Amino acid sequence: MDMEYCAAEQNLCRLRQHVLVAPSSSQAMVGALEDVARVYEHAESLARSARADQVEGELEASVALIDACAAARDVLGAMRACALDVEAAVRRRNGAAADRAARAYVLLAKRACADARSQRRRVRSRWSTCVARAFRMSARVGCEDADEATASLSSLSSKDSQDGEAALQVQRELRALGDTIQQLEEGLELLFRRLVQCRVFLLNMCSC
Repeated sequence: MDMEYCAAEQNLCRLRQHVLVAPSSSQAMVGALEDVARVYEHAESLARSARADQVEGELEASVALIDACAAARDVLGAMRACALDVEAAVRRRNGAAADRAARAYVLLAKRACADARSQRRRVRSRWSTCVARAFRMSARVGCEDADEATASLSSLSSKDSQDGEAALQVQRELRALGDTIQQLEEGLELLFRRLVQCRVFLLNMCSC
């Protein structure tokens, strides 16, 4: 068993342990996505030692994972756009527009949660199940952030709508949220590329 294979197994074990514990923040989820991508850096070594049926199983599961990754990336992009819309509305003191954008953000976050649950049911292999759990955790963190942002906006749009300091605080929170979403997007983009590379390698293995 070569060193690269051992490194791959160690990364996979760390990922399994990570997905069993709920992340405490979006930043923790960014780290989890990077851990997932690192597992796929060693996919070739793991695949070479796998049985034919295992390779075929991962090949089949990779379709669902690539679809899930692309969908999650697109949803995050839409969520970030909503966060920017909310920030702009708060800056203009337009409570109605801020509320509409915040509600759109929450709906997107809930859709991401539902999509993640659906994707997890579609995969059964040991790699793919870990990755699907990571997607689900990422979506759950997004929902929690959405709830916090909505609570802040609800407070502002009611009694504090003319409170300049409160508005500035919400804008700071929204900028931080946008930055975190962008980091998650970048993590998903990295993972998407790793998944595609892995699928190409598995297809080549099956065609040999």
